[in-house]
Amino acid sequence: MAHVVHHLAAIALMSGSWCGNYVRLGTLVIFVHDTADFWLEAAKMFNYAHWEKTCNVLFIIFSVVFFITRMIVFPFWILRATLYQPTYYSTTPVIAYFLFNGMLLTLQGLHIYWGYLIFKILKRFVFLKDLKDDRSDEEEEDSLTDTEEESTKNGNKNSSGLSKHLLSSSHH
Repeated sequence: MAHVVHHLAAIALMSGSWCGNYVRLGTLVIFVHDTADFWLEAAKMFNYAHWEKTCNVLFIIFSVVFFITRMIVFPFWILRATLYQPTYYSTTPVIAYFLFNGMLLTLQGLHIYWGYLIFKILKRFVFLKDLKDDRSDEEEEDSLTDTEEESTKNGNKNSSGLSKHLLSSSHH
């Protein structure tokens, strides 16, 4: 759900900034987000390739870049510029001020939530030397059904347990 909210807010921010001629704001938001996302995607690729050490190094780089861009640059540079500086130039509230800042604050809330999750993963890695993300499974695990897993565990490789299960459950 957090990912969906993030994408909706990001798309609304980019579209609104370009349509309202706030191009600098949209560009800065994209820059802050894309700087860290590249490292995460690279870590995912190496995770799927089973290159654990490379994946771990890339995830640590992602974590550092994430915390710098989304916990320091975003709130202290972008949010500061959009929340406080417009009040020095105009005393009349504009609807765009509330819309854009609402979406930016939503993104910052999501950054804090994801930062907490990343911090938990890093803490587990430092103390337990385990960098596995509990939310994502391996591809082999996703492709096996429960019956295939049971027959593989029981040493039955010819999938006769699977046939019995499919035949017994097909009461159309």
